[in-house]
Amino acid sequence: KMVSNITQSVFINQFIEDSILGSRAFGTVYKVKHRLDDKIYAVKRVQFEDLTDEKINRAINEVKIMSKLDSKCVVKYYNSWRESIHLYIHMECCQQNLRTVFTDKRLVFNRQSPAEPMSSHEYYILCEIFRELLKSLQYLHELKSPIIHRDLKPENILVLCTNNHGVFLKLGDFDLATNQDRTALTQGAGTRKYMATEVGFSQSYDCKADIYSLGLIGYELFEIYSGNPQEKYKSKAICVKYRKLCETLTSMVNGMAIQRPTSTDILKDYNQWSIDIYCSYGSSFAVTSDGHVFSWGDNRSHELGHNIDDEKYYDSWTEGPQLYIQMEYCTQSLRTVIQDKPRVFERQSIDDYGFWESDTKPMDIIEYFICCEVFRELLQCVQYLHELQPPIIHRDIKPDNFLISYKNNNRSIKLCDFQLATEHNTESQSHTYDVGSWKYMAPEIRRGRVYNTKSDIYSLGIIGLDLFQIDM
Repeated sequence: KMVSNITQSVFINQFIEDSILGSRAFGTVYKVKHRLDDKIYAVKRVQFEDLTDEKINRAINEVKIMSKLDSKCVVKYYNSWRESIHLYIHMECCQQNLRTVFTDKRLVFNRQSPAEPMSSHEYYILCEIFRELLKSLQYLHELKSPIIHRDLKPENILVLCTNNHGVFLKLGDFDLATNQDRTALTQGAGTRKYMATEVGFSQSYDCKADIYSLGLIGYELFEIYSGNPQEKYKSKAICVKYRKLCETLTSMVNGMAIQRPTSTDILKDYNQWSIDIYCSYGSSFAVTSDGHVFSWGDNRSHELGHNIDDEKYYDSWTEGPQLYIQMEYCTQSLRTVIQDKPRVFERQSIDDYGFWESDTKPMDIIEYFICCEVFRELLQCVQYLHELQPPIIHRDIKPDNFLISYKNNNRSIKLCDFQLATEHNTESQSHTYDVGSWKYMAPEIRRGRVYNTKSDIYSLGIIGLDLFQIDM
């Protein structure tokens, strides 16, 4: 498992080995913990002793390419060094890859076989994944000196899960990457299954070779196989979008490289092949990314994490008997989400008389996950207030006072309406009783007893019953 302390002195002195993330003939990638900052990283170790000059140059090339890249679209490079017969590359740790998504997504979305059509939610999520992949290629191809990856495949598209539950797709494994402006490129570079035609038969090709590879990945991602894949979507709402997607993927794998679109071209047509899932005017549930679903809220800003905060205050002033408070503008509340989500997740339909039927069907795993994510954000909002010094009791926690904020087309939850809020300095401090909204009011407030921040927890519990539709 380990070689001598002499050849691994830097590795052993700086890192604690946790596990092996992957191993090939070309090298081994370790998951490690840094001894000083306690953070998790990946370290790739390449043994030069048994490698040909060509493969040694590939390893050194990977370092040179990665050191030039600076984007959240690619695996972050930190450092590299040589010791004896080994080259070490210190980089960001991504423990999953897109192959996992292909393997798990039918199970996640409760589909038994590829013959069963995708739901609108699954299709939306896959479109978001595909758009991230296009953005990653766009970054490489639009550099001042464009870079061709040359080994695009699901195993080299990595998934990074951050501490704040954000999920990002990253391009990794740059040992075959090269600058497009080289006069002669290596013939046959890459993995045969995903290799563009011109790469297999010529030394003259460009970034369109990566487009071909991504097109084949798209076929797998959307499960487009032989026959007529559009047939099973004829009666589905996504029928027109799916047809456009098939046309786009077909253009990406065109045998003539010059006729393939660029990643920028495809992204410009995003709205023609993707969908948005709205729960009401201007508000959408975007599940999205590593196949296990990661978040809620519109992801058009490509920031896959959460942004929880309290409603932003800007200014206030008086004019005569009036007080004016300038604050952040939020058009919707959690009440809208609770009311509309049964229809969004197709648990509620219109009866023969044009009225909405009662939502008696149970939530599926996707809706349940999203509700859990929403509830976690509500808890974080309240946690912020309660951990201030001194703590603040909101005293009017209810769905109408949790607002949906829009920032760069991304949604986040904001707690608002602080007119009943009060500071809580000591455990014995008494507060006004019978304040707030009766349905969500804690018993101790109703009965005039001493209360503290736990009264907000009671209110949040009642909201949870509404959110998860639990009758008690």
